[in-house]
Order: sequence, then structure tokens, then C-alpha cells
Amino acid sequence: LGKPVTVTYSVTRNGGDSPPSASLNLAVQTLAPGDLLNSKPKISQAENNGEGPELDLNDLTDGGTVRIEGWPHIAVGQYVWLRLKGTKADGSNHDLTIWQPPSRVTSDEYDRNYLQVTAPYEYLKDLAEGSTLTVEFKVAFGRSSDEALAETFPLRTYTVRAVLELFAPSVKEATGTAPNQQLNPVAAEDNLTVVIPDYGVQPGDQVSVTWTGTPGAGTYTSPIQVLPTNREIAMPVSVIAYNLGKPVTVTYTVTRNGDSPPSDLLDLAVQTLAPSDLQNAQPKIRQAENEGDGTELDLNAISGDATCWLGTWPLIAEDQDVWLRIKGTKADGTVPYDLDIWAPPPQGPKVTPAWISQGFYEIPALYSYLKDLKDGSDLTMEFKVDFSETTDEANAITFPLRSYTVVRVPLLVHYTPFTNGELNSWALGSGGVIRDEDGNDYCQTTVITLNPSPLCSGKRYEVSVRARSAQSGVKLDFWLVPGSLPVDSHPLSSQWQTYRYVFEGPSPHGSLMFYVALPSTVDIDDIRIYQL
Repeated sequence: LGKPVTVTYSVTRNGGDSPPSASLNLAVQTLAPGDLLNSKPKISQAENNGEGPELDLNDLTDGGTVRIEGWPHIAVGQYVWLRLKGTKADGSNHDLTIWQPPSRVTSDEYDRNYLQVTAPYEYLKDLAEGSTLTVEFKVAFGRSSDEALAETFPLRTYTVRAVLELFAPSVKEATGTAPNQQLNPVAAEDNLTVVIPDYGVQPGDQVSVTWTGTPGAGTYTSPIQVLPTNREIAMPVSVIAYNLGKPVTVTYTVTRNGDSPPSDLLDLAVQTLAPSDLQNAQPKIRQAENEGDGTELDLNAISGDATCWLGTWPLIAEDQDVWLRIKGTKADGTVPYDLDIWAPPPQGPKVTPAWISQGFYEIPALYSYLKDLKDGSDLTMEFKVDFSETTDEANAITFPLRSYTVVRVPLLVHYTPFTNGELNSWALGSGGVIRDEDGNDYCQTTVITLNPSPLCSGKRYEVSVRARSAQSGVKLDFWLVPGSLPVDSHPLSSQWQTYRYVFEGPSPHGSLMFYVALPSTVDIDDIRIYQL
């Protein structure tokens, strides 16, 4: 090919050879590029079965198939060369020689009239986005292994669409390193930001981020958008509240040339709120010591409903369900003695916009409950919030408890020390007298009655009395008159001791009475009546 040739002929007749003919000088031309166009090498997985201008590496998993159709004057044994010439992402040359001598056309290839080989994926995957890949093929028609003498076929070039290696994203406010991070919900109270790694961003790329948590409001997919230069996508903070203490996955997609492959997963562990994070919302009763921040609740200072105060907390949101209970001990020792102020369903309310905007909420605790608390007992305020809005108390988080010691100094409503013989409306029985002992006045009697009673029907009272008896076996009974049995009875000592009796106020126009059943007088002093 491309060389001059001389052509002659001779004639053999009757066993004799004639002299050679005159010479024909023949110029053998080279193969024109058009003659080899049908044998232009191609990668079958490229656009339009290899005939198009683009090679999308995202369509390849096991390498690319390079195919060369048979050409004019193909022959078994012709040496062949095949090279791929490209560029890496860092700009360096990235070439691969697939065939060179001793590679040659085989009989099988000749018979099927095409050559085919696989370009390894390990080579192709490192080609840069938007770079040019050139497929070069040569044949030695003269069967020389000298490449300089080989015929170069028309070159095939492709624009490379690089492999998108979409590594896991990260959350800016979280700790740890992708693909495993931990999120303190307080750290994302104001902002929740997903950071997309640099995957080889190209102009026109569009991304969307998916936060996959609890179904419904705990899951979110951002609208598809052009990736900002800082590669940060803002997510709604509200999704955190629905996933406290739960695992979440975060992914993103990149839309390029109509395809939207997903990224690797980020496994994000959303932590729970710590008790210290909820301290500002700890419930309190405003009428308690130090405006509710103290340790005592003095019921003597309360004459009506008390005010329960609650603050705000991280991730507070409208319509979160809340529970508020007060747990105590009744004056008669009854436990539990609890008051459900909020206990959905169906009671409420849910968190309101006003609660959020003003930073607190207040609700009454009924005096009808408080007034019956036991002196010295513990009163506990329990407050819970369901961040996931399921109205299920099992899903609610309990805030730091508030406890008070109940102070209930009984109200002294009637006191009789018998000073100077003053009976203060008490009446002594027959033979009763006032006596003096070392300057202290007391009464000596078998019965003493307060009539009419100054007490209110239905209220609880305690009466205390100092008493003694010189005679053993004597009991001092306390009666509400009218009545068929004493309220209580105490055996008396020979020494002054204080005795107590608890009762409810007598019926209207009733009276109170201390009575000794045995025919014996007793000494009585300092009668005090307290309203409980």
C-alpha cells in the first residue's frame, strides 16, 4: 500500500517461454480514510451503540466493549495496535495500550469479520468528567511489527461522563465522621444543615436531600435544586423532634443528564434530650417558696387555686401533647393522692403559639385538692411532652420533676388556757373547779363542754389537750354531741401529757365534750382547736 509496483507478463506456447512483456508501472495507493470509516473503533456502551459522542461511565459496571469491524484486505496474522488515550480528574494523562505486537488478527476474527476486546472498568472509572477519550487503532498490512509502518484507522473520540462516586453526606451540627454521626438535638435547635461532599460537581447539577426517619412528619425530602457553592442544604429543624433517640438515614441524589443516582447512606444517631436541656421548662407552683423555685409549699399562705408555671424547651412546637400531674399524700395518709391537670386524651391542651411566643404557660391547681395535702409530705409535679405528637404517653419524655415539702401549720381557731379562771365558752360539769398550781390555772372536772361549737360543719379539725389523772386506768373521751360514740379515747397518765383528737366539724348547733366515764375527776389545761 502506497508503493509503486511493476507488472509484466510472459506467454508460454508449445513448451517455450516468450520474452516478458513491456512493463506496466502501477502506483498502488493507500487506503483512504473513507475506506476505513466502517472499521472506526467504537465502545459499544457509548451513546447510540458506540456511534454517539458521549461515553457515560455510570452505565458501565464490567468495563467497555471495544469493537472494530472488518476492513478491506483484512488478513490473518496482521499485527494490530489498540490504545485508549484519556485524562484523569487531576489533569494527568491516562492512557492504556490494549493491543500491540505480538497481538494479531486470528482466524476466528477473520472468519467473523470483526475484532472485539474489553476495556477494563478499572481504567475507565478514573477518567475525568468532560474529558476526551480517544480510541486509536492501527493495522500492519505489511505484517511488520514496526508501528511506524502501520496504518492508523480513523480515530474515535468520546466526551466522558465520569462515574459519580456519591459518598455519604454529613450533618454540619452533628459529631463524628460520615458515614456514622451522632446528633445532639440541642446543637440543631436553630439550624439543621446537610453537607454534600465534593463528588466532582459540574455546572447544571441538581441535588435533593432525603432525611428518612419516622414516617410522616419525621421524614423529609428537599426540593430539587442547584447545589450551592458551599454544598450545604438546609433541612427543617422540626424533623428532629419526631426522631429523638432513634436512628435516621440521610442521602442525596444528583441529577445530571437526566439520571438521578442516590448517594451512600449517612447513619445518623439522633440523641435524646438530656435532663439539663429541659431544666428551663421544669414545672413549678408560683405560690411556693421563692416564687416556686424553693423547696416548700406553705398551704397556710394559699386561700385559692395555685398557679402552675411551665417554660419552654428545645424543639418546642405547636400541637405537641403535654401531661401535667401533681402527686401527693392526703392529710389522712391516703396515697396515691394525685391530680391530673393535663392528661390527654382527651384532656389538653396541646402546645399553642401563645405558649411559644411568650415563653411560658400557666394553669391553675385546684385549691380543693391542695387544701387536703398532708403536712410534711412530699408534693411532686410531673410534666411530660410527646415530641412526636402521637397523643401516646408511652412516647412522651418526662421533664425534671419538681418536689415540694408541704407545710401546713394548723390554724388555731380556739384556745383556752384557763388563765384567771377564764373558761372561754367551755362549761364545767357538776363539781368542776378551777385550780392553781405554781401560778398556772387549770380545771379539775369529770366533764367539760363547748356549746355552742364555734366550728364549721364539714371541715377537719384537731383538738389537743393537756391532761392528767391521779387515779390509774382513767380514760379521757372526746365526743361530738349529739353522737352515739366518742370520737376517740386516750388513757391518762399521772403526769401532764398532751393528747390529740382529729374530727370533722360537728353538725350545726352541735357541741364538743371531754368526758370521763369513771367516777373520777381529771385535770385539764390548754385546750387548743386547730383547723386542718
